[in-house]
Amino acid sequence: MSLYDDIITKAKGLGFEKVYFTQPKTIETGNSRLVSNPLDLYGWTTCVLLLAYPYKPFCEGEVVSGYYLASNESYHKLRDFITWLNDIGIQAKRVSLPVKKAVVSANIGTVGRNTLLRLKEYGSRIVLYAVAIDTCAPLSYNEPAQPCGECRACIDACPGKAIGETPYDYIKSKCLRYYMEDDEYPTWVKENVNMYLGCERCMFACPYNEAVGTLQPSDEVRQAFDFDRILSGDIEKAIQYVGSNVDKKRLMRDAAILKENKK
Repeated sequence: MSLYDDIITKAKGLGFEKVYFTQPKTIETGNSRLVSNPLDLYGWTTCVLLLAYPYKPFCEGEVVSGYYLASNESYHKLRDFITWLNDIGIQAKRVSLPVKKAVVSANIGTVGRNTLLRLKEYGSRIVLYAVAIDTCAPLSYNEPAQPCGECRACIDACPGKAIGETPYDYIKSKCLRYYMEDDEYPTWVKENVNMYLGCERCMFACPYNEAVGTLQPSDEVRQAFDFDRILSGDIEKAIQYVGSNVDKKRLMRDAAILKENKK
């Protein structure tokens, strides 16, 4: 087996079903928290691994987003993966690239009208990471695009009418997810909150996500996010599922809104 095969095999064993070996290059971010070129941080970078961690969402109508559980789970698995790379003599660091743009730039994925990246087989049900390494040469990719065509399912599903005919028509201020980091919601957002920390209506509407399927959350997950439990301040179990970076006050805020909206 080659080193490429070893890396792919290890990554897949941890749940990263897609591993791409891409060129380190400048990608405009428009976000000061992101890195435009990994070489600016790590001059030794020869290749950037783009890793996709696919997941099955919970069924439509559930108040817990499967994405947040997958994001937390994959974050810890990524740490294990980087430790393994270091242990076999590869210098490796996670790098906060504009990963969606990096994937598109590498001719791998497609950005849909709802601005979300899609990968073949997994739709937009993926968590993405970038890892700079000091070995392996980049590979070339040319995966077929998955055009939206005449489909308007996500446009029709969006309660804020944030989605236009192309990703560039997207109006961020009309997207529910845009407000999830705010302490207070506008009235129209509050009335349309349907899950903790998200919305996902456009993702459920997208035909490219149908083949991914759904899961029922376990009884333990449902209990952890029970409205009354969260409102009582008992949120430690929920935090274990979604990660400590999630704001506890916002979980309690969403529980109160969801309890009212679900009456």
